[in-house]
Amino acid sequence: MNPVRFLKQNPFFLAFFLLGAYSIATQVLLIREFLVIFFGNELCMGIIFSAWLLSIFLGAILAARIVSHTQRTLVFFIVIQYILLLLPAIQIILIRNLRLFLHIPSWEYIPFFPMISSIFPLLFPFCFLIGFIFPFAISIYTNHAKTTAQRIGAVYVYESLGSMLSGAVLTFYLLLHYSPFLIIAFFTAAILFNAFFLTQKIRENFSRFLLFVFWGILFSAVSGLSYFHCWDRLEHHTVRQRWESISPQIDFVHSTNSPYQNIVIAKRLDQYSLYGNGQIFTSFPDPYQSALKAHFILCEHPRPEKVLLIGGGISGIIKEILKHPVKTLHYVELDPTLVEMGKQYLPADDTMALKDPRVTIFLTDGRYYVKKCQECYDVIILNLPDPTTALLNRFYTLNFFREITRILKTDGLLVTGVRSSENFIGQDIGRYTASVYHSLTRVFPYVLVTPGDYNYFFACRFPSVVTADINILAKRYLERDIKTPYFSPHLFTLFIQPERVSFVNKAIKKISTPYTNTDERPISYFYTLILWDIFSGGKGQGFFQRLNQLSWEWFFLPLGLIVVLRFLYLVTAPKQVFSRKIIFNSLYAIFATGFAAMGLEIILLFAYQNHYGCLYQKIGIIVALFMAGLAAGAQIMNRRMTRPILNGQNVLLAWETAITAFSLLLPLLLALVFQANESFVLSEMIFMMLVFVTGVLTGAEFPLVNEILIKHGLAAGISAGKVDGYDHLGAAVGGALTGTLLVPLLGTLQSCLFIAGLNVIACFFLAHSRFARNA
Repeated sequence: MNPVRFLKQNPFFLAFFLLGAYSIATQVLLIREFLVIFFGNELCMGIIFSAWLLSIFLGAILAARIVSHTQRTLVFFIVIQYILLLLPAIQIILIRNLRLFLHIPSWEYIPFFPMISSIFPLLFPFCFLIGFIFPFAISIYTNHAKTTAQRIGAVYVYESLGSMLSGAVLTFYLLLHYSPFLIIAFFTAAILFNAFFLTQKIRENFSRFLLFVFWGILFSAVSGLSYFHCWDRLEHHTVRQRWESISPQIDFVHSTNSPYQNIVIAKRLDQYSLYGNGQIFTSFPDPYQSALKAHFILCEHPRPEKVLLIGGGISGIIKEILKHPVKTLHYVELDPTLVEMGKQYLPADDTMALKDPRVTIFLTDGRYYVKKCQECYDVIILNLPDPTTALLNRFYTLNFFREITRILKTDGLLVTGVRSSENFIGQDIGRYTASVYHSLTRVFPYVLVTPGDYNYFFACRFPSVVTADINILAKRYLERDIKTPYFSPHLFTLFIQPERVSFVNKAIKKISTPYTNTDERPISYFYTLILWDIFSGGKGQGFFQRLNQLSWEWFFLPLGLIVVLRFLYLVTAPKQVFSRKIIFNSLYAIFATGFAAMGLEIILLFAYQNHYGCLYQKIGIIVALFMAGLAAGAQIMNRRMTRPILNGQNVLLAWETAITAFSLLLPLLLALVFQANESFVLSEMIFMMLVFVTGVLTGAEFPLVNEILIKHGLAAGISAGKVDGYDHLGAAVGGALTGTLLVPLLGTLQSCLFIAGLNVIACFFLAHSRFARNA
């Protein structure tokens, strides 16, 4: 069949597909913009997901009340689509100027609560309309349906497939070659193309005429802006505005987007600086700092012949490291774009150092490299920023330090560090520093901490490797006959004054932290949230500290409260119509399922990032597989509903039981998968299957709950709005709690127990209504 003719006759299929694709594309683009403004901290991602999903919930719930009272559902659907096309470009412009609107000084973090209060209004219009349009999509597609619940499931399938394909295409192609404004223009053109055929389906002449006029205006605007390259000019102008809000004192030179981050190179006087997602990576030329770090670290080892440097090589430090008796230097950097941009502006001698035959550059994730490496090193230097994000926290965990021992020689030295306080270690900074220190001491018997505003940790197996003796360090430096005007043996006194070394080591040892920083419980990342709020002038540190002091039982208290409140309501309230009980129980089940979907996905993302390392390279595949699972689950249930179902509640109860069981088994399954190191590719494939199964289990309930609600008296549009709304509400709460509180404070196991508990309650409600009716 001719594709144009097919679309003209069946434009709804593509409309739902494009709606899902456009929604996920906008989400990805806005998340990337927020990450730059919030300096890469993934905390904002949890808040973004929550605000996104909560807004969809509000839109879907409101539309569920309206859709049954209008006959012009198709007109509403097209008008909402047109409004949606106008919003993302405006949102990007506003986000890039957010620091100016909030009057945030240069280089200061945006405080926690202003961050929350700004994310919600910026996302609300678009997300509200995404939720609002869904019941109208259901209504126009189910008007002539023989099996309404199946049609609802079909819309869900088309939308999920659009999201799946959009996530993959964005990750592997569009984001690599086009600006956000051009990507929006591409999706806008696709939706306008389909809207042309949708508009022809409208029977009322005047409405059809007005919509065609509006269509013509939008199409002309998009075409004109594209033809005159206005999108490129808008991109350049708003990127410069964003930079001026971050650091107006430093001249903007160039900006680019890599698969991993936004990279900016800026210049002040004769010094260049590289920034990733708003955070400074390195400045060059800075020969004094490069020499200071390299010679202080390398003199701590008696024979540093083979060195591994993870991160921070585009700074001049490699040139200084090579002045020691180094035979092999392996430099690992995740982002090739960062390396290439740095090479363009590095001084000639630093560029030549990168080409030295002793130097090999590995463009991969540092954690992944350590896991796969077959070499052994004398010195391993983690030249990385503090664990201010979940991505960076992976390099400060007990699990990673244990992995390091496999490639560190018996007399080898591991060097890492975190920012601290110059003369006083307070409670908040102390716990943060101690969480990394105690994680190191669980693996290395000897850990030396240096004082200052940056605490270096020198970790080794034997006391003879590392020393605090200034004379020994000075002797090693002189014996190596290093020629540099930027360092002298006298500087060792500045780093390790004996009384200050003794003070800081005793102080950190005395600080007790309730948890070790691990992959499963990234507590150091949580402590950075407290420091973030303190340094940005926020007032939430007391709230975070009280959460940190709670035992795990307190986090499960809300689950018991849900059961008690529901029981009291059933006992004291007037006797409900049975169908109302069924509707409540089914909506609670979809809420719990939405919570499980987002919560388990976040746990899987954390787990993948911790174990396999290169999450951002594979996140498109992971999201695509999850969305494919949602579509497959909905399709499985659609096929199941073609056969007579004696009791939809029984099927829902069985499905909730399956979700509960999967949540309980997930920590064990992850442990088994990650232990299969002899077959790395096989273990990764099994992990991807877990992602797919999570999507299948959670996606299947959508058409099932809709069928239950329709059978108990709700119209298709109202049912779809309520189910879509409560699904997204559960996902909003799950996204907010799992990533920011449950995993950092409770760990993977107890987070899965919490998710299972929420779904056990759904099983209890469903079983109670079933047996109550039988009684």
